[in-house]
Amino acid sequence: MRGAVWAALVGVLAAVQVTGEASPPHELPKQGAIVQPAITHEAYIWQRQWSPRIAKSVRATSDLFEGWRVLAAQVDGTGRVRPVRVDWALLASTNKPVTVVVRVEAAITPQNRASIISRLKQLSNQWAKAGVRLQGLEIDNDCPVARLADFAQFLADLKAQHGLPPLLSVTAIPAWLPARELDSVLAATDFIVLQVHGAKGPQHLFDADMAARWINTLARRDTKPFRVALPDYGTRIIHGANGAILAAESETPLLAGGGVEMMATPAEVQALLRTINRERPRGLT
Repeated sequence: MRGAVWAALVGVLAAVQVTGEASPPHELPKQGAIVQPAITHEAYIWQRQWSPRIAKSVRATSDLFEGWRVLAAQVDGTGRVRPVRVDWALLASTNKPVTVVVRVEAAITPQNRASIISRLKQLSNQWAKAGVRLQGLEIDNDCPVARLADFAQFLADLKAQHGLPPLLSVTAIPAWLPARELDSVLAATDFIVLQVHGAKGPQHLFDADMAARWINTLARRDTKPFRVALPDYGTRIIHGANGAILAAESETPLLAGGGVEMMATPAEVQALLRTINRERPRGLT
């Protein structure tokens, strides 16, 4: 789950500086030492309705981030690609590299694979012509493990296409980590973004210790670079008379009354960043 009701900028990516004892100015790294590139900061702009408030937030926080990852379209349950009306001029004015993110709700099958890829190529072409600094395409599809092999084949076919942004990434969920099919997903992409929030249901929006375990599991599994998506939003939980959860309202208003809002607090996210800071997992960028 990803939220965009309360926050304009959602899912800050690994916003942490690596600290430690600095080497003397003229000292080279010891032989065999692994020097990792600096961690960079990006932000999702996960909005289906752009407004003056969103524009103000983007301008106000532009100096904090190296790039944007922008919700550009949603593939609905029928396989239809529905673009989001994005303020391209605003994005271009920040002069930041942009990753086009496509949320896929449909089950990707051999029957609809080619048509979805064709539409994504058209979408990428529109963005490139709009003057945006296009650096990548990200597919956000929380598919079940049973469909992971089909998803990996879709990504491999997508990666083989010409006319797409240079970098292909995918939003990964912790449920995929034990799956053998994840290897095919990793092989078909340039990197993945591990989502560590909302993975245990809306009533457990974020847990720093659990997130750290997932990150380390991925770091041990593969040598490819990866990013981590962190939460910056709330979810309203709506309960029934018997206490059972009836609905969770995050991205889309459900127009239901009552409910309790759950938030991922900055202090909780900071706890994870401190853990990463103490011992940076291999491959985390």
